[in-house]
Amino acid sequence: MSDTSSILTRLEATILGDSTLDVTERRRKLFVALGVAVAIPFIFVMDIANFSLLSNFEIFIDTFAIVLLVANLVLIRILPTGIWLYRVDALFFGFLALFYLTEDLGDGTAVMWSFAYPIVFIFLLGRREGAIWTCVFCLCTVVLFLTSPTNFAPSFPLAFLATFLFISLLAFTVETLRELFERESRALIEQLETALSEVKTLKRLLPICANCKKIRDDRGYWNQIESYLKEHADTSFTHSVCPDCMEELYPEFVERYMKNSAPPGEGESD
Repeated sequence: MSDTSSILTRLEATILGDSTLDVTERRRKLFVALGVAVAIPFIFVMDIANFSLLSNFEIFIDTFAIVLLVANLVLIRILPTGIWLYRVDALFFGFLALFYLTEDLGDGTAVMWSFAYPIVFIFLLGRREGAIWTCVFCLCTVVLFLTSPTNFAPSFPLAFLATFLFISLLAFTVETLRELFERESRALIEQLETALSEVKTLKRLLPICANCKKIRDDRGYWNQIESYLKEHADTSFTHSVCPDCMEELYPEFVERYMKNSAPPGEGESD
C-alpha cells in the first residue's frame, strides 16, 4: 500500500510539478494527464489498423488531436488552472465526435466515443458548465441527424440520443454526489482543525491566578476557569461541594452528609 502511494506521489510530482493546487484542480489535471497517456497510443493503433480506409482529412484531424493532447500534457503543468484548456478541449473534441458521427467510419464503433463526452467534461468543467456544454453538443447532434445526408438506420438517431441522455444524466448525478461529499469532507476537516487548535491551546502553559484561579487569555483578559474551558474546550460545568469545603463552609451539614453517604450498616449502634 505504501509503495503504491509512493508511486502515485512521484507520478503526481512529475505531472504537476511542485505547484500548490486545491484538491479539485489537482484531480482534474491528473485525469487529463492519464487520459492523454491512454488516448495517444489508442489513436495511433486505430489509425494504423484503418490506415487504408482513412482520407487525408481524417488523418489531419487525428494528427491535430494528438498535437492537442500533447499540448494538454504540457499546459497542465504550466497553467495555474486548466479551465480554459478544458473549454478548448470540449470545443474541439465535440467537433471531432460530430465529425466521426457523420462519417460513421468502419463498423460504426467510432461514434460510440461520443458517449464519453458528458463523462469527461462534466467532470472537468463542473456539473453546471459541463451540463451546458453537454446540452449544446446534444443539440448539435440533433441538428446533425436532421440535416446530414448520411443514411442512418431509422432507429439509430433515437437510440443514440436516448443512450447519450442517460449517460449524461448519470454523469451529472455522479458529479453532484462527488461535490456534495467533497463539501461535507471539507466541513469535517475544518471542524477537526478547529478542535485540534483548541487542544493545542489547552496543552500550553496557562497563566492562572494563585488566589481566585482565574485564567488569563491571549488578549490579556482574566476569565473564570469555567468560562475559559467552555470557550476553548466546549466543556460545560455542573457545581457541587467537596467534603473538605463542606466542612469549612457548612459544618452544620457535615454530620448529616457523612451519615447519608456512608455505606449501609456503618455508623449504626447496637
